[in-house]
Amino acid sequence: MRPNLFTISLIPAASSFLAGLFIVGLFVSNSPDQTKVPQNQAGVTSVAAAETEAGGHAKEPSEGQSNQLISKTPANDLSEGGVSNFVVVIQALVWPLTILLALMLIAHNDRLGRILGIGTKLVKKVSAGGVQIEINAETVQLVQRQLHGTFQELIESSTEEYERMADIQEIPTHLKNAIVENGLKNVSDLRATVHVNDVIFPEYLYQLVDYYPRGGGGHRRNSQRYGIIGRSWRSSESHGTGDAFAGIGSVEALVENWGMTHEEAQGQVSARPSSMSIVVRHEEIPVGILFVDSTSTDAFGNDTQATERANEIAVSPSVKRLGEALARTLAPLRTAAPSIKIIGS
Repeated sequence: MRPNLFTISLIPAASSFLAGLFIVGLFVSNSPDQTKVPQNQAGVTSVAAAETEAGGHAKEPSEGQSNQLISKTPANDLSEGGVSNFVVVIQALVWPLTILLALMLIAHNDRLGRILGIGTKLVKKVSAGGVQIEINAETVQLVQRQLHGTFQELIESSTEEYERMADIQEIPTHLKNAIVENGLKNVSDLRATVHVNDVIFPEYLYQLVDYYPRGGGGHRRNSQRYGIIGRSWRSSESHGTGDAFAGIGSVEALVENWGMTHEEAQGQVSARPSSMSIVVRHEEIPVGILFVDSTSTDAFGNDTQATERANEIAVSPSVKRLGEALARTLAPLRTAAPSIKIIGS
């Protein structure tokens, strides 16, 4: 939970107030009785008691004594009675106020509420495989919100860092140079981009930059089992194809031959049949995939020719410079980013 204005300012102030009320309550509850019998009244009482105990009759106070008693008693009642009333009010309010403020703090603190078991909505008991567990509906919803917020924040922050590091290392410029220097710029309706092993989800490939030259498409994640880029990354070998849809020529071709799901293959059929997936290395270690494709069939030659051309481009100077830049881009990201593996059965 992120700190907000309430938790930063109001909760400490309320906590201090509660502590003060608690101390006042202890002081008041342990203090002696503040009420006193007026001295003149006490004197009259003692004299009367003494005379009665001696066997005589208690005398009525003289007129002077009576006037003195009447004149002093109201003043004592006003001063000492006011203090007494204040003490009674404090004693009556200190604990209700303490409890009320404590409940207010709990109501505004989800974690404290969960610890104390306050505010839960529904608890369900579920039995499975001989094991019985209790599921709190509010806790489940809270965990879902926190996980969603955490993953969303993680993805957004990683995208920002990817963009920042790619700009610092001039990855878009290196991509353009690799296309131009290897004679690919004039290929009909060509697009090119760079994929790297994702620093957050290692089982995925991350599209580091937008497509050159048309733009768009950047910052997407694809499984390492997806298409020709997944095949190249898993095998550490460059691949090319002149017509990815040859043979069956349908969604089934992509599902059977290129590791796509039916949903992924739906938008690919007859769209861009020619492609090259070029492994980019730094010090002989794969650091990314340079991917190019076209809407024209055999834009890079047939399957064999496209694969040979992909291997030639992989060792070109411009692609080697791209590999160095990718290594510098990914090194700080891999050091700082958490790695989340998605393991299937």
